[in-house]
Amino acid sequence: MAKVLIDGFNKDIPNDVYHDDREYKSSSVLKTFLKNPREYYGKYILNEPNNMNKDALNIGSYCHTRILEPHLVEDEYAIWTGSRRSGDVWKEFKEVAEGQGKTIITSSQKSLVDTMIREYEASKVILGAHGNEIEVGLPSFFNDGFAEETLCGELEGYKIKTRFDYRKEFDDFGSINDLKTTNVALKSASIEEIEDVCKHWSYELSAALYVDLVEKETGKPHDFYFIFLSKKDYGCRIFKASDEMIERGRKMYKDAIAGLKEAEKTGVYFSNTVEILR
Repeated sequence: MAKVLIDGFNKDIPNDVYHDDREYKSSSVLKTFLKNPREYYGKYILNEPNNMNKDALNIGSYCHTRILEPHLVEDEYAIWTGSRRSGDVWKEFKEVAEGQGKTIITSSQKSLVDTMIREYEASKVILGAHGNEIEVGLPSFFNDGFAEETLCGELEGYKIKTRFDYRKEFDDFGSINDLKTTNVALKSASIEEIEDVCKHWSYELSAALYVDLVEKETGKPHDFYFIFLSKKDYGCRIFKASDEMIERGRKMYKDAIAGLKEAEKTGVYFSNTVEILR
């Protein structure tokens, strides 16, 4: 019997099952509707093809799997060691990989991720208040918890699905630890640059949606951490979402849900109007 998403924590849900589900709405869906209702209509109502940069997506996915689910790497990825993606050998390799449902990673892409992960594994972070500091390895944020965990439920009377990169739960609280790859040179980036990246991708919406749904399910408040790995200078840095960031994201997802409810009720997802300058 094919797996389907249900309310509550869902165990052993493959990526394709999660992404193909249309009963529950993800943070990506809400972000798309909030930013561009016309794009939402084309992508999720008309099922138009996605034109995103596949190489960038593949590198991010490969990095996530290497760190969060290393046991799946061999089953989900095929490494192309040729000098260029053309010719009969490439065509045969591509056909076999796609037939096995594997994502193709080039040797240069693998080398990039190898370097990123070496830097990540060596990175340290200082936790605790002044006078009571403790230094821990950055990889500890992805230990002793749950990787790629799926949770479904309702917020604002609307069916929502979330897929945490990693979640840790303790007696009376928890944390959601989100792994991000970026083209920003993290070793020299200012906090304002990181905040701009988060705003550009509406990461605050995801953070608020995730902590609200998981607290509703578990009864435990969760902190939200962003762990960034740079594809540019291989820097690694960790950031915690502030209360202000969560509140801003909460307003965003509530606005998106309200708009989607109205669109689904009326069948009108966007309007063709000439914008007025003031």
